[in-house]
Amino acid sequence: MVKLSEETKNPERTIPIALIIALGISVLLYILVSLAAVSVVGWEQLAASRAPFADVASISLGPVAFTVISVIALFATANTALLMMMASSRIIYGMA
Repeated sequence: MVKLSEETKNPERTIPIALIIALGISVLLYILVSLAAVSVVGWEQLAASRAPFADVASISLGPVAFTVISVIALFATANTALLMMMASSRIIYGMA
């Protein structure tokens, strides 16, 4: 956040507001997804599952959805790794 805030206009005001809004949206989405998952499957089955979200998709959308969700999870993991590599290069450049 520190490296990216250098590129914003009025960062003293913009960055805290953006962080609070992003946190609020994330919490709201997390709660809504949790409620939807528990209403579809039930908490007992979710607690015992190794892939809870894929199980919810499988039950609500069919058996092909389990594979689709697993592939999406692999791409999301790769995206996170690429984002971390981008951030680390910016930090190393800033320290140089």
